[in-house]
Amino acid sequence: MPRHDRRGPRGGPRRPSAVLDLETKRTTVRYDPSRVEEDALVTTLTDAGYAPAT
Repeated sequence: MPRHDRRGPRGGPRRPSAVLDLETKRTTVRYDPSRVEEDALVTTLTDAGYAPAT
């Protein structure tokens, strides 16, 4: 079973959520596309030093 570490706010109707899998070094981000544009999210992650896969 993968080991997970949850960081940041848990998702809700108006909140994004992220799940970090320490074993695979991957993070899954869930967000509301009516509130956040994908390009802006990718830019933010890239500026923070991460390589997002879309």
